[in-house]
Amino acid sequence: QDLGSHDFEWAWIFEPFPYSTTYEQFLRIALCAPTSEELHDWSGWVKSRFPYLILKLEDNGIECDPNSSQEVDHTVVKPNIVYHWGLIPQSDTLLDTSSLKEDFMKYVINDVYGKVKCTDSELTLSLVGASELPKSMYNDSFYSRHLHQYGVGYQAAADCWSTIG
Repeated sequence: QDLGSHDFEWAWIFEPFPYSTTYEQFLRIALCAPTSEELHDWSGWVKSRFPYLILKLEDNGIECDPNSSQEVDHTVVKPNIVYHWGLIPQSDTLLDTSSLKEDFMKYVINDVYGKVKCTDSELTLSLVGASELPKSMYNDSFYSRHLHQYGVGYQAAADCWSTIG
């Protein structure tokens, strides 16, 4: 089928989605390593394990909207990357981040490669409110409000609209 001929609006994909103000709580995932090269390896390894983290959240009665954009925490001296995922509690369940981190870390270090990566690298999970998000998430984060359940997030470039024909 030709989606274009059935009033599918392609422009919807590029509509801003107010990610930073849609959710009350966010899971802050902070990754840190001694060097940029090690951070690159560490973040790739941890990101490959994110589906497990999503399942653990769902096991705790919490759905999430994982924002794929990453931030840098400039208050930390070591190279770092921080992700913020919007949380959608399905009940009045309180999330125990220490238990979640413990379970997730067991999965991350479940083989030799993970154990080696964990010796010098760090992972921190914490809950933050919308007011604690970095200011850049209010300005630059774009999601399609029509497709956000699929995790279609990116950091918009300053000239992103000039590249769309």
